[in-house]
Amino acid sequence: MTIRFLILSGCCLLLSACDFGSENLPGKDAEDLWGNRIRLNRAIGSGKPVVIVPFSTANCGYCLIDGYYIERNYILNNSGYGGESYHLCLFNPQLDIYSFQKHFGWETPVLTYPPALHEYHQDGFPTLLAFREGKQILREFYNYSRFDTLKAILWDSSITLHPAGNLHMAARFIYESGFRAAVCVVEDTNAISDDEKEKTRKWNSFSYVTFNSITDEEKKQHLFIRSGPDLRLLATLFKDTDIPLQVDSASFAIGGRRYKAGTASFYGWFPNPFNGEKYVLVTITDQRSKMFWPVNYLDYIVFCGDTPENARRMLFGHYSKDGKDGWKFNERTCFSDLPIDTLCFRRCEMPPAPIISGTATPEIHTAYKHTRKQQIWTLGNQACRFPEITLGSEGTCWITWEEQGNILLGKIHPDGPVETWYAESFGSVCYNPKLAWDGETLWVFYLSKPENYYRLMVRSFDGSRFSDEQAVSPKQPVDVVTPDLTVSVDGKITVAWCEWFANQRFLKYRSMKNGIPGEIHTMITAPPVYTEHYTNAWWPSLTCLTVGEVWGAWNQHYPSTCGVYGGNLNDTAISITQTAEAMDNREQGGYPDLFTNDGDLFVVWESSAWNIPGGNEPQRIKISRYDAETNRWTPGKILTTENLTALNQTPSGACDSKGNKYVVWSGRSLKENSSWGIYLVTEQNGKWSDPERISVSGENRRSPKIRIDNEDNLWISWHAGKDSGMKVKVLKRSLIYESQQAR
Repeated sequence: MTIRFLILSGCCLLLSACDFGSENLPGKDAEDLWGNRIRLNRAIGSGKPVVIVPFSTANCGYCLIDGYYIERNYILNNSGYGGESYHLCLFNPQLDIYSFQKHFGWETPVLTYPPALHEYHQDGFPTLLAFREGKQILREFYNYSRFDTLKAILWDSSITLHPAGNLHMAARFIYESGFRAAVCVVEDTNAISDDEKEKTRKWNSFSYVTFNSITDEEKKQHLFIRSGPDLRLLATLFKDTDIPLQVDSASFAIGGRRYKAGTASFYGWFPNPFNGEKYVLVTITDQRSKMFWPVNYLDYIVFCGDTPENARRMLFGHYSKDGKDGWKFNERTCFSDLPIDTLCFRRCEMPPAPIISGTATPEIHTAYKHTRKQQIWTLGNQACRFPEITLGSEGTCWITWEEQGNILLGKIHPDGPVETWYAESFGSVCYNPKLAWDGETLWVFYLSKPENYYRLMVRSFDGSRFSDEQAVSPKQPVDVVTPDLTVSVDGKITVAWCEWFANQRFLKYRSMKNGIPGEIHTMITAPPVYTEHYTNAWWPSLTCLTVGEVWGAWNQHYPSTCGVYGGNLNDTAISITQTAEAMDNREQGGYPDLFTNDGDLFVVWESSAWNIPGGNEPQRIKISRYDAETNRWTPGKILTTENLTALNQTPSGACDSKGNKYVVWSGRSLKENSSWGIYLVTEQNGKWSDPERISVSGENRRSPKIRIDNEDNLWISWHAGKDSGMKVKVLKRSLIYESQQAR
């Protein structure tokens, strides 16, 4: 990723005020993630301070990693002064944005419409927008820049900054401020290499001092502490201070676990004890140990080893984020690769999982309508989100969805009746469920937060009882997002997920047979271009060929800014979106769905919507086929039509027994008071039909899925409505009836 620096001096942040009127925001209204109307112009013209924090349409980690810092310092401060605050993310699918709300615990509304907001969003780098008295007073203000100037513009100079975040955020304050707001404390300035000095001059972010020469004023800046195994100087610097790291001449300790100097290294951050508004970043090295993992997502790590084979994370994790001060060491959010740390002075055991009591579950409402052509079911009570369907035996359709943090399950019988159950109703934090029918048993996968981090869990269901909850993803201090799965003809389930390591995201997968999980593997993503050792891939889609091969497709941030990549999980992935010599010339796209028919592989995805605000082109749904002879994907064929929809998202595809292809997606025009609808196209004899809107107008319908049963009936699900009024819809359409009508 190209990192840009904003160099600020004095009070040059106050921009020439610009009107934010109706000519900039069609209809004068915006919408949040769930389609609720936001009177944004009214808020901006009210006289209250309005803060808008965009995050990237490419979802790069650099734009998202500062979520805790934003909430603590921008959102809470603005709310305390009676202001209104919003996040802003245009063009991403609902589930993608929802995953980031879950990760950070955001309760602030996310503005997702109209595209005209992109004029203020710009490219989505970590920036801040602010309005007062109907005028924009702040633009292109980077989150880790001059907070002291910001607070005077928006609120008052008595507001204090609260260091929050992780190693990535602390490092940004020290390395990327653009002015000398930090001090690097070393044992001997003469030992600094010429190359390192040149980088310091280029970044203009910090100056070097020694432990013996640092002044009281310098101690009050952001501190970057670099210590060798002799810890006497470090111990003297922090003597009689309250910090998570305790140091004496022979050892260092964190969380009551003490390590001998020279046998382990430390890398971590904490608030500056000499100035609570500043960060401290500390490295203690034993001269031999090296880090071989992404660590930006952590708050601290104790490690040892000089090769990947013998490297060990002896202690790592996050501080507590609870309470007014927060950011204290927390036993429940620390981890270790070793059950007993041999270099630790006592056992380093993790606490047991908390016991969560059950809660009463209300009745699940259902409704049913039918015509000669199709049947449609409405399920759920309120805030029903992201339904997923699979087809079982004897013509049944299974459906699962999230409802207020619970996971619900429904069984639609061939003749119409519906049975419903609560698959998970204890923690009220679950979301993004998936279903797998292995020929004998139904499996319900979902993301749950049993203790501090989201993990992928699963339960089996025999028609009347659920099994105990079983963990699919490993226990570690990282959130899991956007899972998907596929089932082979022999009943083997392969499930994939994304692990979010701050500004890097990694795809993992494992197989299950008869409920027994296999080893966890890392997907072989496309090699990065324009940068080294950087992986940011998410939103996997899996399908299984008749021969048992599992293929995947996913989003990947680099090699292109945001492209679609995929292939056989045993091989290196290749590009599905088209490539070019320069990164910015590559075709942008994302959010794929893979499907297959008799060994032929197809993928549908959505193009980038970044060009919509300029009126250049709409967002499109495209389809490609894999060519085994050339080991390439064919150029994407456009399935949408510009006169119907300008925004088109989350496609889902399937084939019937005759090889005909069907694709559904959620689309919307840019007309005032338009709504998201579900659209269907069909390919027969090589010709694609015009898009047909299969949902009623006037109500948002999103996140569709399509499946086709053994009798070639179409089954399509989506969620409909706004916020608490959202319900699940399932449509069954007979292809036999349609063929008869066509004749």
